[in-house]
Amino acid sequence: MKKSITTLLVMSIIAGALFCGCVDRSISGQTANFTFELIETGEATYQANVAGDNITEFKVKTSQTTVGAALLELGLIEGEVHGGLGLMVQVVDGLRADFDDGGAYWSFYIDGEQVMSGADATAIEEGKVYAFVYTKA
Repeated sequence: MKKSITTLLVMSIIAGALFCGCVDRSISGQTANFTFELIETGEATYQANVAGDNITEFKVKTSQTTVGAALLELGLIEGEVHGGLGLMVQVVDGLRADFDDGGAYWSFYIDGEQVMSGADATAIEEGKVYAFVYTKA
């Protein structure tokens, strides 16, 4: 009986270590790049291309006018609105950055430059590359 409990405990610890390692590796250094094509009517669509080095690229066709509205409509980002700060993006392409757990957050970039404006307040400009980069504080 003691042997089976010890074996179960050791297996649980190993499984937990493997799970934690996989979660950390899957999100560390993650970047999602978005480019947009504005359309007059019709539904928003997107095409995803996975590139190397943990970068996922999306080509988005949308009738929305802001980056946040287009990506929310497609389910590519999730977040919460915080007063006058606007939408605080917490999930990008299914990957969660939790500031309360390790100080992680999604930084917002336009053409490789980090910006302080939120995605929900950023008008789409064709030809620009918008990115969310997983960042640890």
